[in-house]
Amino acid sequence: MQQNLIDLDELLLKCRDEQSRNYIKEAIDTYKAGAYRSAIVMTWIGVIFDLFDKFRGLAAQGDSNASALIAELDGAIARNDTNKFLELEGKVLTMTEKDFQMLSHNEYLDLERLQEDRHRCAHPSFNRTEEYYVPTAELTRTHIRNAVEHLISQPTSQGRVALERLQTDIDSDRFPTNNTDEAVAYLKYGPLERPRDNLLRDFVRATVSSFLDPALDNKIRFRRCVALNAARQMHRTKVDSYLKDKLSIAMRATKDEDSNLCILFLKFVPDTWQFLDAGVQLGLRTFVEQARIAVFPRAFNNSFAITELRATAISRVGRLDVDELAKVVEVGPSKILIERAVALYEESRSWEAANVRGHNLIEPLVQYFDKAQAEEMFRGIAGNSQITTSWGLSNIKNKFVEVGILSASEIVKAMVIQPPEVLE
Repeated sequence: MQQNLIDLDELLLKCRDEQSRNYIKEAIDTYKAGAYRSAIVMTWIGVIFDLFDKFRGLAAQGDSNASALIAELDGAIARNDTNKFLELEGKVLTMTEKDFQMLSHNEYLDLERLQEDRHRCAHPSFNRTEEYYVPTAELTRTHIRNAVEHLISQPTSQGRVALERLQTDIDSDRFPTNNTDEAVAYLKYGPLERPRDNLLRDFVRATVSSFLDPALDNKIRFRRCVALNAARQMHRTKVDSYLKDKLSIAMRATKDEDSNLCILFLKFVPDTWQFLDAGVQLGLRTFVEQARIAVFPRAFNNSFAITELRATAISRVGRLDVDELAKVVEVGPSKILIERAVALYEESRSWEAANVRGHNLIEPLVQYFDKAQAEEMFRGIAGNSQITTSWGLSNIKNKFVEVGILSASEIVKAMVIQPPEVLE
């Protein structure tokens, strides 16, 4: 209710440009005096002035469309070409929406209505002879508010140019990637500070699409992911709404061989599984269950970090063979892999197998063992002569001692084979 009844003086404080603020102040003053037609005319003048001021800013940033438009305007000013002024005023609103994407379609319609009412107020010949057009106070107030909220309070770059600027900033080495809070601090001074809905929507769509593009450099992929997390922190409700609309569509469009990028996205942008439709969710679970580990070891490893895929991935770990598990261990050793690695190591049936499995499966995981797991493994291999006589076992023992999990004496004790109990 407070938002619906916002005070006009508060609106005035939102105007970013001093000259535009002066036009809106005059519109508000005439509104308060009951001169509603004059207020609408002044509001439209404020809109036109603000638009051309924004285009000058875009031209200074190198936008070719804005430069061409400003050249037309300056030429008309030099010639005092009234007809050209009218032509530019007539098309500038449409250009703002279509060419510069600085207005959403609904915002465009609101300002188009302001333009129409301005003509009805300023040109009596636009009305029938017997009609005397008098806008209501409510309509006038709405026009003033729309002009400020949709346009005059907004920064210059809020369309295609803003998106290009935003992506350039994010891809730069200056963009902080240590944590989300730093990224938020960086982005709040740019177009994402108070973005229009269309800019935020296009940013989300572009970020998701580029992340899932296998040709994108991984460094840039990570930067854009950090930026998306920052945008979620800044504008959570809207960003999540756009993710819900776009994420499933984008992931369905990926090729099978790029499914790993879908899993990577879900890992780097947490709590986004909820935005996937049931079909995409099923497809990713199936991928984790059936994907060739030799081809996608990193994707399989990343699935452990996703709550909704973790159980499926852990279940499959118990079915991995030696070569598959070695690939997964190579790209991402973790505690989850210990049980299967120990089981395969204990099953070594040759001296060579013991060496290979010990080197590829156990050694990379040593730091993830706890003491109980380590003691259990040494007890389990004590009766396998292929392991106990392998040269690789000494390396494994040394690593456990180096990281402080077990002492040498504790390892010896664990490997002592206890005699069977004698039944009385």
